Amino acid sequence: MGPTWKLLHEHQVKDEAGRVTGYQKLDKIGRTLEPVMIRRRKAEVLTQLPARRDQNLLLPMTEPQML
Repeated sequence: MGPTWKLLHEHQVKDEAGRVTGYQKLDKIGRTLEPVMIRRRKAEVLTQLPARRDQNLLLPMTEPQML
């Protein structure tokens, strides 16, 4: 993909003061990342994930928290 400054320069839209106001050519970023990025939805991998385990830990409050 190249250096970050080049990526930002190509895709950021700035106003006269140099503030970022938007982005352009986002489809080009998508095409560049497509071969290396894996996108999967939770529903597609849910059967491969371990069961969720929650563990609640009760901790005493510090003095500043009690005030």
